[in-house]
Amino acid sequence: MSFVLLELISNAREALIGWGARSSSAWTSPLNARQAVRFTVTDSGPGIPAHMKATVFEPCFTTNPRGRRSGLGPPTVRGCVEPSNGQLVLRSAPGRRARIRLVLPAVPPGRRGRG
Repeated sequence: MSFVLLELISNAREALIGWGARSSSAWTSPLNARQAVRFTVTDSGPGIPAHMKATVFEPCFTTNPRGRRSGLGPPTVRGCVEPSNGQLVLRSAPGRRARIRLVLPAVPPGRRGRG
């Protein structure tokens, strides 16, 4: 899942290009008495317009100029998260920020690295 987090962070940082002094952050927190883990990636960029939220996780959707990232990151992340019974939640305040919350079931002790 490190790929998933790196992809979400890269996507957040890419969204900040051309917006001046902005920031992105990521943090984790346990949920449900350690039965799930929540990862949150937030940026202080321009946000995502409401009409684009439904397409962010579609293959090849991008707001980047030609020659920059391809738009495969978010759908690839979704493809890694959903088979693990995880959830992706996108929240955005247009003109202010975007936040993606990833919730994954915790891996029981002794099950690491299997599947």
